[in-house]
Amino acid sequence: MITEYHSILAFCHITKNAGTSVVKLLREYFGTSHLDVYSKSRIYDSECLRRDLKHFPKTRSIAGHHLNPSIDFESSSPDLWWFAFLRNPVKRFLSHYQHVVEKTNIDISLEQWVNREDYWNKQTKMICGEGNAEKAIQIIRDRMAFVGTVERFQESLQCIEKLAGIPGFSNQKSPQANRARSNELQNKIACKSEQYHAVLAQANTEDEKLYRFVADVYLPEMLDMIEDNDLNKAHSSGSMEKPHRPESSLMIGFLQRNLRYRFISGYWKEKFWKRFKTIFSKFQRPSI
Repeated sequence: MITEYHSILAFCHITKNAGTSVVKLLREYFGTSHLDVYSKSRIYDSECLRRDLKHFPKTRSIAGHHLNPSIDFESSSPDLWWFAFLRNPVKRFLSHYQHVVEKTNIDISLEQWVNREDYWNKQTKMICGEGNAEKAIQIIRDRMAFVGTVERFQESLQCIEKLAGIPGFSNQKSPQANRARSNELQNKIACKSEQYHAVLAQANTEDEKLYRFVADVYLPEMLDMIEDNDLNKAHSSGSMEKPHRPESSLMIGFLQRNLRYRFISGYWKEKFWKRFKTIFSKFQRPSI
C-alpha cells in the first residue's frame, strides 16, 4: 500500500504498451505532483531521482522510458512503487515498427526491422536490462508492486488503484493516446507478418516467456489476492471519485514538465545541441 510521504509511484514506460495513456492518467490524477522523468545517459538512477526530488519535493509519481526497475535505487529515499504494462509480444513488436515508420519517417522495411536485434525482446530488456525472461520474472517478483497487461487494461488499472491506495484512479476516462494514423500500413504489416512468422517468434522469444508468465500466472494471482483480501473495502462500498484537480493545476503541471523540469534535467540543452549540429553539418563543405 502506498503512503503519502514515503512512496512514489514509478511507471516503467515500455514502448507501445498503452504507456502514453497511463502517463496521461497519472498527470490527470496527481497534477503538479507528477513528473515525466528524463536522463541524458538514458538510464534514470538514484542520482537523477535525488536531483529531481530536490527541485520537486512534492512528487508523488514518476514515469518515463528511462525508468528501469533493475536499477538499484536502495540508496534513495523515498521508496519507489514500481509498476508496468506488458502486451502480446508480436503485436507490440509490429506496433512499434508502425509507430517508427509513421512518426519518424524512417525508411526501413519490415524485413530490416525484424532483423535488427536491438529491437528484439524489448519488454524483457525494459524490466531487467537484458533479454532474459527468468531474470525479468525475478525482478517482478522481488521489486515490482504490480505488472498488468494491455489486454486486461481496465482490470489492471483497478488493481493499481487498490494496491497503491489511490481511490478513483481507474475511474478516470482512459485516453486513446499515440494511436496509429491509419489502418493502411497496419494492413500491409498484417499481410507480411505471416511471411515473417518464424523470425517474429525468434525476435520475441524471451518476451513471449515473460508475457505468458504475467498473463497466465502472475496477473490471475494478483486479481485473486485482491478479491480474497478485499484490499480496498472501505472505498468499494461506495462510488469513488478522483481528487478534484482544477484546470489551473493541469496547466501548471504542463508548464512544469515542459519548461522547468526539462531545463533542470538538461533535456532542452541536449535538444538544442543536436539541432545545432544538424544545421551546422548542412553548411559544412565536403573535404576535397
